Amino acid sequence: MSRSKPSQGAAHTPLNGTQQSSNDGTLPSSSGIRAAQYLRMSTEHQRYSLENQSSAIRDYARDHHFTVTKTYSDAARSGLTLRKRSGLRALLHDVLSQDPGFDVILVYDVSRWGRFQDIDESATYEFLCRRSGHSVHYCAEPFPNDGSVSSSLLKSLKRAMAGEFSRELGERAHQAKKQTALQGYWAAGRSAFGLRRRIVSPLGKRDRDLEVGEHKNLRIDRIQLVPGAAEEVGCVREIYELAISGLGPSEIARELPRKGYLFRGRRWNLGTIKNILTNPIYAGEHIWGKRSQRLGEPLIITPEHTWTRSRMPSSAVIDKKVFNQVQTILRRKAILRTWSKERILTRVRALLTKEGRLSEMLMQKASGMPASHTIRAHFGSYRRLYETVGYKPQRRWMRMADAARNTIQLREELVTRLETMFPARLTVVRKHSAESPKFRIDGKLVVSLMICRSVRTPRGNIRWNMPPVSSTGPVLLCKLDAANSSVEGFHLLPHLELRRYHRLKEQDSVMSNGWRLQDLSQLCELASRI
Repeated sequence: MSRSKPSQGAAHTPLNGTQQSSNDGTLPSSSGIRAAQYLRMSTEHQRYSLENQSSAIRDYARDHHFTVTKTYSDAARSGLTLRKRSGLRALLHDVLSQDPGFDVILVYDVSRWGRFQDIDESATYEFLCRRSGHSVHYCAEPFPNDGSVSSSLLKSLKRAMAGEFSRELGERAHQAKKQTALQGYWAAGRSAFGLRRRIVSPLGKRDRDLEVGEHKNLRIDRIQLVPGAAEEVGCVREIYELAISGLGPSEIARELPRKGYLFRGRRWNLGTIKNILTNPIYAGEHIWGKRSQRLGEPLIITPEHTWTRSRMPSSAVIDKKVFNQVQTILRRKAILRTWSKERILTRVRALLTKEGRLSEMLMQKASGMPASHTIRAHFGSYRRLYETVGYKPQRRWMRMADAARNTIQLREELVTRLETMFPARLTVVRKHSAESPKFRIDGKLVVSLMICRSVRTPRGNIRWNMPPVSSTGPVLLCKLDAANSSVEGFHLLPHLELRRYHRLKEQDSVMSNGWRLQDLSQLCELASRI
């Protein structure tokens, strides 16, 4: 391909990321084939420092009679995407112009050109250079980039290896941060309002607090969150007190300036108040992994079951009971905005006219009906709702409802007890749900919790009702006493699968492959055997 030469004396204005000079700072000589060098360094290793790359390229240029006339560089830039690499973008822009001032492009190796997850992207940028008449030379590779079958295969393999390196590195970094969070240390970046970061050495020695934007120097050091300035901590507590008094986030945002509180020198906004009111870090619970951004992809919200939860008592500035109370208030406010009491009564009366009866199960199956938590937020219970619409259910249905409510209460008390007994090893995955709650032990093993109510047979024997269940993971089976008022026995089963309701006996084959716990304190020890 022929290229027109620039007129004598024409000046070329370098773009961002380029330098029009030789390596020693002087203008290049006119002898030899003109070449541009592209340098890129992230934070991987000293081997890839810009000086090392430039030195290797200089030796290659001397041996092949090239004269480096331009340098394009991307310092501290990842090779995953083109978006933030101004040097490579400037190089491609110049290549597509009439005369960029060079004939060939020199790169240290294939990985410096890019670690794109799609190797076709890397090939596309090289093809653009080659189509414009500028061949790309990889100076540190053991094969020539001459278009032969062998070099093409090796180059494709190198591109795949470069992309895989970034993927594996990202996965290792993700797992390392996850383990850091499980150990109760901070792994999420900037601290929340009212808290500050503190370096903790491996021996547990507290070194010093970090300023905003400051990072720790040693990899082995860890970071804890601790209460920040007294004024900010007082502001956080004031926000929770205002929420408990009945004020919503927008009202709190207006009230705080009247009390002399500002958010880092600025006025408060609704989003900031909501974040403070819903962030469990203020109650000493660290949740890591809510959002994820890997390999240059867009930021995504991850499913709740993938989150990593751990206790961080050092960050607690609000009592856990106060935090839970505020969450209940916020949920109720959100529900009240969606469903009015009059709207619920209209739907319930229409269902009663159609079916001739009411029950919680019937209302959950009917379309267009409010959820159970919505009904309880407005009326407190289904029984109060029935009284409001003038419906009198059968006594046995009310007894069943009372029994279900008692079971839910026992379940929540048991989950709270487990959280208290194993604060460092056990995290709840699902606590308030119609399904059985689950908890994770040591960040790995997920155990389901099942409570079995007792019944008495006509002969006076005690049995326990077990609903159909299919669990490939461990199950903590809790048998209630004869009065169904407390748990009398615990069994840990490696797995459990029942296709129909089952009446559990005292010595039942269902429990033959598990362990009976003398006390809940044995749970983690026995779970480690699974």
